Amino acid sequence: IALRQFKQINMLRVAAADIMGVIPLMVVSDYLTYIAETVVAHVLARSWLMLTEKHGFPVASEGVVTGFAIIGFGKLGGIELGYGSDLDMVFLYDCSDGNALTEGEKPISCAQFYGRLGLKVRHILDTKMLSGVLYEVDMRLRPSGDSGLLITHINVYEDYFKNQAWTWEKQALVRGRFIAGDPYLKTHYEAIRNRILSLPRDIMQLKTQVREMREKMRSALASTELNKFDLKQSKGGIADIEFIVQFGVLAKAAKNEALTTYTDNVRLLEALQQDGFMTKTQAETLKVAYCTYRDYGHKLVLQEEKAIINEAEVAELSKQVEQIWHDLME
Repeated sequence: IALRQFKQINMLRVAAADIMGVIPLMVVSDYLTYIAETVVAHVLARSWLMLTEKHGFPVASEGVVTGFAIIGFGKLGGIELGYGSDLDMVFLYDCSDGNALTEGEKPISCAQFYGRLGLKVRHILDTKMLSGVLYEVDMRLRPSGDSGLLITHINVYEDYFKNQAWTWEKQALVRGRFIAGDPYLKTHYEAIRNRILSLPRDIMQLKTQVREMREKMRSALASTELNKFDLKQSKGGIADIEFIVQFGVLAKAAKNEALTTYTDNVRLLEALQQDGFMTKTQAETLKVAYCTYRDYGHKLVLQEEKAIINEAEVAELSKQVEQIWHDLME
């Protein structure tokens, strides 16, 4: 209950400042992301305490959260949360011997311990109470999606991305960011992310795969209402900008590791412009469009409306984004 009150009070403060125009869009998203990160860190710490009191500590643990990490993707990873955003997350763990028992009165294997830790974190975050849920949690970006294990060993994670992951999963990794847990796993994860994003790729094949995935998404998810613009899925919308950025990083990071530094689209657009992937004009246009769309989206969520506006409101901007898509992706 205390965490729900913390979230609601602080989101109300952010919304009030947002509506009054006191803080810009990027700061709104920063604050909403910080709120979520604080909640997730507290939930992890509480879950760790509950499990260690019952089962004892995993081998080599020093009392604090050890051998477990929460990775954020999507808006959480990109430091771009909105008011109604869910949390895209993946749970990673590391223990040298998964069969080794915890050091407590009711010992379980380390692999079981971390599995239960992941379940506990998810349960606390998305359990519905009278005061609502803390956050809706989406874990479909873990290896093998819903059919995969809830937690993934860090070494298995890297092997999966090297040998099994689809292109869209590598696109998602562009926005993958450590949120909470063991600092050692933070360093380990960031090194893996850097290595995977920096692998050399067949650029034309990559472009085709990214373009085809975008077309599938649009046909399945975009609004079909006449003269309406879906901020996320319509042509020239948010998803087009995100896919351009993700393609750019995957295409260019092999020769420019600096492109793996950031996870937010605005700084990635700046980095891609500096790399020469796009012109300064293109980068500025995409930044303006991206921030404009997100600002519309924030206001609509506060009014409990869908992220769909009249096409005429952004007609010129969406046409410019469409042209950049054509220039870079076709």
